[in-house]
Amino acid sequence: MSSIDKKELEKFEKISHNWWNKDGEFGILHRINPIRLEYIIEKITTHYNRHLSKLAYREEFVGNTQHSTAAYIEVREDASSGLTHKLPLEVEFEKMSNDISKLEILDVGCGGGLIATPLAAQGFNVTAIDALQSNIETATAYAKENDVKINYLQSTIEELQSDKLYDVVICLEVIEHVENVQQFILNLVKHIKPNGMAIISTINRTKKAYVLGIIVAEYVLGWVPKNTHDYSKFLKPSEIYEILTDTDVEIKELKGLVYDPIKNEWKLSDDIDVNYFMCLGRKSICHPAT
Repeated sequence: MSSIDKKELEKFEKISHNWWNKDGEFGILHRINPIRLEYIIEKITTHYNRHLSKLAYREEFVGNTQHSTAAYIEVREDASSGLTHKLPLEVEFEKMSNDISKLEILDVGCGGGLIATPLAAQGFNVTAIDALQSNIETATAYAKENDVKINYLQSTIEELQSDKLYDVVICLEVIEHVENVQQFILNLVKHIKPNGMAIISTINRTKKAYVLGIIVAEYVLGWVPKNTHDYSKFLKPSEIYEILTDTDVEIKELKGLVYDPIKNEWKLSDDIDVNYFMCLGRKSICHPAT
């Protein structure tokens, strides 16, 4: 059963060359990218009880940081004490410590590589897939230009090698664009290693999300092109919970992403009425999800 929505593919095909244009159709993703990356790194380090020697981003990989709260990221001092400290967000490049850089990440629906690129630049072993060949070409070209090693594949989640498992599976702003969403999510979690994790982000199906995510974002502010989203494809967290009921995967955390118009910035929040992250964990003994 395919997750491909041909109308969605046609829509993104037309703008697939423009992924790295911060003033283009994907500009909003560049603005939230530092926060997305911050959240992913924090969840990975917490899940695996790993230490970061230092965390540094290259600005061209994660976007303009002035509109985010990602100036610092809090990481564990060590697993035994539970102490944390804050590390500065820098524009100089420095890899993470080797103990975490060995983790394998699968980025599903990677687009032009906005998340895959900074993760790979930090030292992770990243495989990134997308159904659109034009997206893969854009992402590959950018990675080559910036000397970042990423295993890019033109593939759907259904076509991916079924027995290949990953420490972390990432799927950001994709679920609301697919068909057969239940099977899509089940196929995602099949690729999580025992004791592994996944991070997904999507849009809640609420009246507030319809107003802010479609009317305001598409028609008033023009943050994304008109008709980017279909309200009927928005997914409530409870619906994802139901999909995962008969699997070995459980929801570990829900976290919202909200825009503060006063400060003109995006930030993490407990408000999940519109945009939200969901962190998933897989148990040590896994049974196939059907």
